[in-house]
Amino acid sequence: MQFTLEPPAPFTLKHLKRVYASRSDSSCLWMNDALYMVFVNINDVPILTKIEELGTSDQPILLITTPSEFDSIPNFSHLFSFRDDLKSFYQSVQTDPVMNRIVNQYYGTRIFHNRSFFESAVIAILEQQISVKAATKIRERFVNHFGRGPIQYDGMVFRAFPTAHDLFELSIDDIRLVGISMNKAKAIHNLAQCLVEGSFQVQSLFSQSKQLSIKKIMTLKGIGLWSAQYILTMGLAWNDIVAHGDLGLRKAISHYYKKGQPVSADESQDFFKRFIPWRHVVGYYLLMDHIENGKKYVTSI
Repeated sequence: MQFTLEPPAPFTLKHLKRVYASRSDSSCLWMNDALYMVFVNINDVPILTKIEELGTSDQPILLITTPSEFDSIPNFSHLFSFRDDLKSFYQSVQTDPVMNRIVNQYYGTRIFHNRSFFESAVIAILEQQISVKAATKIRERFVNHFGRGPIQYDGMVFRAFPTAHDLFELSIDDIRLVGISMNKAKAIHNLAQCLVEGSFQVQSLFSQSKQLSIKKIMTLKGIGLWSAQYILTMGLAWNDIVAHGDLGLRKAISHYYKKGQPVSADESQDFFKRFIPWRHVVGYYLLMDHIENGKKYVTSI
């Protein structure tokens, strides 16, 4: 099965390929100018999808190829931030010399979201208090060990990111097998249990304020402020929330705006107020440029 999508302009994947190429796992792999992703259909069957970019940034086309037909088309609009009005965002930052340079360099780059709330929450837990390099290895082991599959394609092996049901059926000791702490294993199992049993309703977050949504997510075991903010931005595509305490963001602000002077979480929060309602998008672009320049950072819980 093959079909095309026409994303809203401007749009490009080329910068995301460079940033994420070293942070892939077997459920989401950038290789040879294409993105390979595994989605789980409504019958819980993993389906491999190849996504290729055609056209230009101002006249973009995506070619989607799968070995079988979808019973429901994946939410590419969510995945690639089709709803974001990038032209309005670019206009809003044009008076900031740093951001104006960065958005011109990454013109057309949209936030590449996780596939679901659950995936974002699991990634947030896995990546707490470790480096990006270590987090990538842990996530790769996690998907390889628990993901649905395998799917063999062109000499490569792919798996779907595990679902809440998949992990709920495991023991906490099973989850620890990928090399994570007992606390993280308990948090992941509790998250899966809350979603499977219905004690946590993701849909309820959309009828609440940002502050109440953050507080609600933080009632989940092992989820702190940074993790809740990550889940809302990367899982639910909320653009006016930013993890202002994130060490990587604070280092980026320090590098670009403070001549290398340390930036506190409170100072970071004040910094992002000027970019309402695009705070997460600004942070995403800052981090993307910082990562491409070889800056390493550690996230906080």
